[in-house]
Amino acid sequence: FPRLTTITPDLLIPTGDESAHPPGVHAQVLVRDDQAVIPNLGQIEALVAQAMAA
Repeated sequence: FPRLTTITPDLLIPTGDESAHPPGVHAQVLVRDDQAVIPNLGQIEALVAQAMAA
């Protein structure tokens, strides 16, 4: 369930694989026992601009 929440860096636990992320994903982490995705907003913006130009 997507939700906006305020967290501190000490709550973020990297999931391990920092090399391969799906498009638009900056990082995959654990926050308290929940999996979370940190979006790559720059990449998402570029993909939207590219789609709009097509």
